Amino acid sequence: MKKSKIFDEMDYVSRISNIVLFTHNLLKHGLDSNSSDKMVSDLTRGLDDILMNPKIYKNGKIPGIKDVDKIYQRIYRKNYYTVVNYKRWILNHSVLMMCGIYECFLKDLLSEVLEENQSLCLWNNKKDILSDFKESGIKGKYNVYLNKLKIKEEEFFDFSYFDDQTREKYASFGFNDLEEIFKKRNKIAHGDSYIIKSIKEVDYINDVFQKIIINISSKVHKKWKIKTRLVEAVLRLREKKESKKSKK
Repeated sequence: MKKSKIFDEMDYVSRISNIVLFTHNLLKHGLDSNSSDKMVSDLTRGLDDILMNPKIYKNGKIPGIKDVDKIYQRIYRKNYYTVVNYKRWILNHSVLMMCGIYECFLKDLLSEVLEENQSLCLWNNKKDILSDFKESGIKGKYNVYLNKLKIKEEEFFDFSYFDDQTREKYASFGFNDLEEIFKKRNKIAHGDSYIIKSIKEVDYINDVFQKIIINISSKVHKKWKIKTRLVEAVLRLREKKESKKSKK
């Protein structure tokens, strides 16, 4: 008899968490003032020798000391702002990676449902469904979960599994809020824009994705009988508690 496969939703949660942990550590330890100063110095290293080489000037003559110093300072400031932008790059690219993992989760979970429920592939084969899903935007992916997997909107954004603080925090959270995250992601990816300004925004997106991943996995488990790591762990825990009660 074929052993039932267990979908590991916590792997995606862990991968997103690791990105955020890496971002925090890099900003705290890799981009402190001392490290930043060293990076600027590294970028400017050797500039003195270059500027004192007459071959780099059109007339073949080295300008006066003041003019050379102005050139040096201009290049130094440019390098300084390059290093300052490292923080922005890290913040924004961490969001790119988190969004990619979240979309990967949605696709992989859909694949698992299609594999275990062949009736969902009557009009299109699994490969075509997943290909279309991968190419669609976040709204298209969301609609597949609503229409094909019969997950209602209030179920998709159900935070009732979590503590009171979380439920209150996300009481009005809906698709428009999720879509806003991906609009930012698109601006980062296609416009090379620095949309994310602080680590708090990264933490917020991390929290949203983790909560939705856990919630959707539970909903899919109930509707389509897909075994998931967290749900199975909860069920085993309940069985142990019931077993202890029956022995008393």
